[in-house]
Amino acid sequence: MDPASAFQVGAGQSWALFALVIAGLGCTAVLLWAAWAYISTFRGWSTNRVLGTIAGGAVIRIALVVLLLSWVFLS
Repeated sequence: MDPASAFQVGAGQSWALFALVIAGLGCTAVLLWAAWAYISTFRGWSTNRVLGTIAGGAVIRIALVVLLLSWVFLS
């Protein structure tokens, strides 16, 4: 018996469905983290605790992390 059919017999679901759920949870976690990071950066920038150049760099880094992890989870 191959591993995919063994997983389906043991779990009652296909491996593809399980992979889709894991990818969805991973993307959700990444987007929630990005929202938190954007809000934290904006709060720091609006109270003049974070310089505009640093806030801009943080926004770019957050976007790159979201793109990279979305590619990892969805590939």
